[in-house]
Amino acid sequence: MALYKHILVPTDFSQTSCLAAARAKGLAESLGAKITVLHVIDYFPPGHIAAELPASLASKDAVINRARKTLSEWVENHKLGDYKQQIEAGSPKSEIVTAANDLTVDLIVMGTHGQTGLSRLIGSTANSVIHHAECDVLTTRMT
Repeated sequence: MALYKHILVPTDFSQTSCLAAARAKGLAESLGAKITVLHVIDYFPPGHIAAELPASLASKDAVINRARKTLSEWVENHKLGDYKQQIEAGSPKSEIVTAANDLTVDLIVMGTHGQTGLSRLIGSTANSVIHHAECDVLTTRMT
């Protein structure tokens, strides 16, 4: 019986996400697990700003298409090409947990950043996922 069968790797394309992807890939290969790579779009230009930008940059479809392209390139660069890719829009804190539940993953592997000052009081995405996910969460961090 495999310890983990489905691993979710949320990415914001940061260095810590790269570390998490490498860790998840190693785990998936050793356990025979599948991976879903998730990117959450947490910002769309407000209407008054979007109106000043070319539609190819500002529309929701354009933002989503750029995110898909960036995710696809990121997945290819990290040699995760055989794994499912998913784009969601909203708060990363909630979308990661929702995706984990919807996809019935049993492990989330994600990067975390050291928190200081105000960000420590408000809470990080990783911290929120750790406290709200119904599955195990493994975090990686830069040293």
